[in-house]
Amino acid sequence: MVFGQKSIAARTYSIKTNQLISIEKITIIDEPIKIYQPTNNKNSIPTLSVREREIYDRQILSFGENGQKIINSLSVSIIGLGGIGSILIEGLSRLGVKKFVLVDHDSIELSNLNRYQGASYQDVGKYKVDVCFDILKKISPDIKVTTIKEKVFSKKALNEIKNTDCILSGLDNAEARFFLNRISLQFCIPFIDSGVVIKSNKSVITKIETRLGIILPGITRCFNCSGINFYDEADARQYFIDSNTKNSLEKRGYIKERPDIKDPSVYSLNMFVSSMVIFEFHNLFTGYKKINWNMYFDYLDLNGKYKKSLNTKDDYEAPTGKCVTCELYKSTGDFESLNFFINRNKSLILAEV
Repeated sequence: MVFGQKSIAARTYSIKTNQLISIEKITIIDEPIKIYQPTNNKNSIPTLSVREREIYDRQILSFGENGQKIINSLSVSIIGLGGIGSILIEGLSRLGVKKFVLVDHDSIELSNLNRYQGASYQDVGKYKVDVCFDILKKISPDIKVTTIKEKVFSKKALNEIKNTDCILSGLDNAEARFFLNRISLQFCIPFIDSGVVIKSNKSVITKIETRLGIILPGITRCFNCSGINFYDEADARQYFIDSNTKNSLEKRGYIKERPDIKDPSVYSLNMFVSSMVIFEFHNLFTGYKKINWNMYFDYLDLNGKYKKSLNTKDDYEAPTGKCVTCELYKSTGDFESLNFFINRNKSLILAEV
């Protein structure tokens, strides 16, 4: 990088092609996240067209034109296109995001229609990524969408996710969150995770919970070292054991298969947590308030003792300096292989002793 009084020139060297390549953008993980466009790169943050100024007029009145330009320049990965993910793609596209990477291997079922944003009976049986693709193109034909009809544990998904500006997920399993946590740290990509739970006892609803967690690599703790239990790490690690070891441990009682239990879910609750995510995403890149890196609500007790929100200015968890994921893998990028996750549950070839 070369810094001038009012300019930055930046290039990187490609080992594969033996060429110098211009850097499109420089991202500084901070509060808020700062994005700089090198002056030697032609692909600078685009100006708003007359049509875009009219579309986003009410947002520009609230958050400013520069903030809208930044949002329009971002690329976002959304992992899991269920009740939360389908709402996020519509909300973010209307906010002004123009580039999406959508990852989901599943298809629409009848049981999805009670909470799936934009889906209809005609969409049952179609891949979720295809349905979301159509929704986005109807909202804005110039939106760029990459669809991946695979689980997140694939090289194709990894190669697309690692080149985006932010990762968002609304998943329901520990192993995917564990993997995305690693990608976030390794490639220094902000990660916003969310979830909902409805708890009942003898048909009486006892809790309606929403949760949001944010990883800012180098600023907050990751999900593995946080004092907040985002997932069971031991449960997540079991998923990546090779098949022979897994079968052996299951026979000896060390691993028990998790039952496939369908959790209750409603549109209103998904909408509630999705709104939280979109607000925090917008704020990450425009900085109009303190970043809430963790939020928890029980909708049955919004004003009571179970309401909790932590922000990065006053009461966030600073990195411990002892977390294996944070200390060993942060900012390692492609220098640290992720094939262990990609080739999960395959037999390991042990080295000769």
